[in-house]
Amino acid sequence: MAVYAIGDVHGCLPELKALLVAVAFHPARDRLWFVGDLINRGPDSLGVLRLVKGLGERAVVVMGNHEGRLLASLSGCQDPGMASFVQELSAAPDAVALTAWLRGVPLFHDEPDLGVAMVHAGLSPLWSLEDARELSTELGRVLRDPHASRPFFQEWDDTILAASIPAEDRINRLRFAFSIMTRLRMCTADGQPLWPNHPLVAGLTNPYAFAPSESIRAADFPFRPWYVLRPSGEQARIVYGHWAAAGLTLNTRTWGLDSGCVYGGKLTALRLDQPESSPIQVCCPQYVKPESF
Repeated sequence: MAVYAIGDVHGCLPELKALLVAVAFHPARDRLWFVGDLINRGPDSLGVLRLVKGLGERAVVVMGNHEGRLLASLSGCQDPGMASFVQELSAAPDAVALTAWLRGVPLFHDEPDLGVAMVHAGLSPLWSLEDARELSTELGRVLRDPHASRPFFQEWDDTILAASIPAEDRINRLRFAFSIMTRLRMCTADGQPLWPNHPLVAGLTNPYAFAPSESIRAADFPFRPWYVLRPSGEQARIVYGHWAAAGLTLNTRTWGLDSGCVYGGKLTALRLDQPESSPIQVCCPQYVKPESF
């Protein structure tokens, strides 16, 4: 049995099918892990959802920010970037089943026997893996319920939240955790995230890359890639996506698999049960401009 993790698909169904051929995927014996962002921007998001949902227990998926944006849109939040897909999904004969399935997708997944955990974007350096499990479980109870998720997604795009939210402020604590797991790229050692729409982004050459501008000394810039700040004794390797501007990023303790499929890059699969194996990739046409990172 092989276990493959696959980077952000973004509706690129032909490329996903080609990648499954390239890894010789057999649904009777193999398993697939998807790092989220199955949908939006590419040519056939519905086809991707149907393929992955149809795999049943052979596929493990975590929720990406684009799935979050979809659920927010279905809760009444206005998101022009999701409008086209919301309309397409609403007209689909299996819309109810696909939406219910998406609502059940967790934010975090780990398998201690495999020694691997998965999240779409990242984890706070202040969280243990058990913290991530508990937050994912608590968020799952909210997201599966359309009535409970409606107030959750109010002020959806307000990601200027701090790591020091009081425990009794449940809704903002969960909003913060959801944003961390679906949007994080850089943060400080005490868990303060650098959101793309935060004023501090003015000090970055590119808010989705690594380095501050030349006017700010790197030593004075407190933000680092989230995975650099994770506890050094952590046993599980963490596989993630979301950071297309960084490309395929394979480190000792983390594997970043978003290689920019929808931007004309590649779609990547990595074999988790044989981590020494080389990644397998397929080349992709450019469906949207890279400025849309």
